[in-house]
Amino acid sequence: MKILISLIALLISLIINAEEKNYKSLCVEQKSTGFTYENNYWRQSNFELDKFYIKKIDIEKSGTCSSKYKSLKDSDWSKVFKKASINFGCYITMPVYDTSKAVSEDSKKLAEMFMEVTALMGASLCKEFWKDEKLERVHCLDKSLSFKPSGTFRKATMNYGIDAVNIEEIDTQYKGEQSTLSIGNCTKI
Repeated sequence: MKILISLIALLISLIINAEEKNYKSLCVEQKSTGFTYENNYWRQSNFELDKFYIKKIDIEKSGTCSSKYKSLKDSDWSKVFKKASINFGCYITMPVYDTSKAVSEDSKKLAEMFMEVTALMGASLCKEFWKDEKLERVHCLDKSLSFKPSGTFRKATMNYGIDAVNIEEIDTQYKGEQSTLSIGNCTKI
C-alpha cells in the first residue's frame, strides 16, 4: 500500500512539473495608467486595455536566455537562488492579434508563427519562484513584468533615458513617449 501511495504521489508530481515546464498564458489588462509626454509636459493618461500571451519556452531555444542562464548557473549566485527555491525560465510575450479576418487557416498559422519568431528575439530570462514544487510567480526584470501563470500580473513600460537627456532635446526626442503601469489577470491556456 505504501508503494502504491508513493507511486501515485510521484505520478502527480511528474504531471504538475510537466504542466509547468512549457506553458502559455493569456493575460488581459484590467487597468492601464501612466504618463504621456507632449509639449514639454507630462500628462497623466489612461490607456487602451491590451491582451497578450506569455509563453514559457526551452532556454536553449533562445540565444539570449541560454547565455544569461549559463553565466548565472556558473556563478556563486546559483546556490543562493536554489536555497530560496528560485529557478530560471525563458519567457516570450506576444500581442493578441485578431486573426479572424485571415484568408485561410494556413495564413492564420503563418501569422501566429511569425509572431512567435518575432517574440523569440525579445525572449527574457526570468526568475521563477516556487513553493512546495508548484510555480507561484514569475518576475521578468527586463520586461518589468511580474505574473502568476494563472493569476494576477503587473507590467510597466518606462522611458529610462529621459532624465539623462538635455532638457531642450526632450520635446523633440520623446514627443508622445509613454510610461505606463498595467494590472490584470492571466489564465493558462
